[in-house]
Formats: sequence, C-alpha cells, structure tokens
Amino acid sequence: MSDFKSIVVGILTEALSPSHIKKIESFGDQYSNVKRQHDEVFGKGVDRVEIPFEAPRGTNSENYNTVYPSRNTQTHHSKVFAHLHSNGYRVSDYESGYCHKTDDVEGRRKFSIGKVLAQTGGKDKPTNVYSKETHKYHLVDGTSTKVLDKKGRPVVDKPARALSVSECFENDPIRQGSKTPMKLVVSRNKLDVGGMSTGKSWTSCMNLDDGCNRHKVPADIEHGTLTGYVSR
Repeated sequence: MSDFKSIVVGILTEALSPSHIKKIESFGDQYSNVKRQHDEVFGKGVDRVEIPFEAPRGTNSENYNTVYPSRNTQTHHSKVFAHLHSNGYRVSDYESGYCHKTDDVEGRRKFSIGKVLAQTGGKDKPTNVYSKETHKYHLVDGTSTKVLDKKGRPVVDKPARALSVSECFENDPIRQGSKTPMKLVVSRNKLDVGGMSTGKSWTSCMNLDDGCNRHKVPADIEHGTLTGYVSR
C-alpha cells in the first residue's frame, strides 16, 4: 500500500512546477474544525483514501452503449463495432477481445477481434478518432516540466494523428482500464487540492495560472474541499 501511495504522490505532483508548489504552500491550511471532521474519515496524519474501483463491463453490442452511454460516434469502440458489423461480425466480449459471425445467433464460435480487423482491412482503414498529442519534457529543479518554444507554447513531441480501426481497438482506454485494476483516490492533501487543475493534461476554472476562479483555491483548501483521481 505504501508503494502505491508513493506512486500516486508522484503522479499528482510531478507536473507542478516549483513556483506552483511554492504558491500553494503559501495558502492557509484547513480550518481546525474542518480538519477534525476530516480526521474522523481519513485518520489523523492521513491525507489520501484509496478505494478499489472497477469500471462496469459491457459484453456485447446490445448492451455496450447502455453500459457506456455516449452519443459521440468518435469513440474508439464505436469505430470497431461499426467495422465489424459491416463485415458480418458482432461483438461477443469486447473487453476480452472476441466476436462472432452475425448469422451465428448464439455466438458459439468465437473469433479474435484483432485478427478479424486485420483480415477485413481494419489496419488500413482510417477513422476520425485521433491519437493524443504528446509534448517534450525536461527536468527543472527536479520536476518534470514541459519544454516551451520562444512564444511560450509547449513543444510537440508527437503530433495527433488519425487512428486506424485496429489502432482504435488496441488503444481503447476502456479495454486498457479493464486489464489493470484501478483505484479511486480521494485527497485532502494541500498540493493535490491546490493543483487539481494545474500542470495536468486537463484544465478548469481552478487553474492557478489563468482559471477564472483561481482566486477561490485558497478558500477551497481552508474550507476542506476534497479532490479525487482515478489511478492504476
């Protein structure tokens, strides 16, 4: 458990620059009455609580979009399902990677989705789902920080590109999540709360640099706001 905690601490704080850490540490601490209430839940001296988390599993094309409701057709699994359907196959177990032919109503004979996609042109068929753009990083005072160009923009390492149907299947975050146990981390840690939207791959109104509500972050810490992350 202690090893997992150290990994989570690294994940949550690695993107905070020294200046951000210094800024957050300058904010006031939790009010004493709030701290006492949180101590009853977290325990004295404990800043994070870990809860085992398992995403719901959708097994076939009939219930998959019910389990993972989405009107967005630009999802990894929607491209895989559509390609298989157009080639006479239906999904039997998406997470495990199996399908069956459409005329095999009971799905008795299973086929590997990866192999079927390769045999039906899935490796060469582009989609409108894109890979994530990645940036270059370097160490600044021991902290991993994005490399910026002369105009202050992050330097791109690998640009986003259209994924093939096969790549959508191989890189679907839902399938990746089903392979690795996940944990929900609920934190009252000052750096976690103060940096909840700073130096991350996401942003919000609480970003310390340009968030419209960044002035409320100190009050969030004082009044006991909690932040949560799903981590593997």
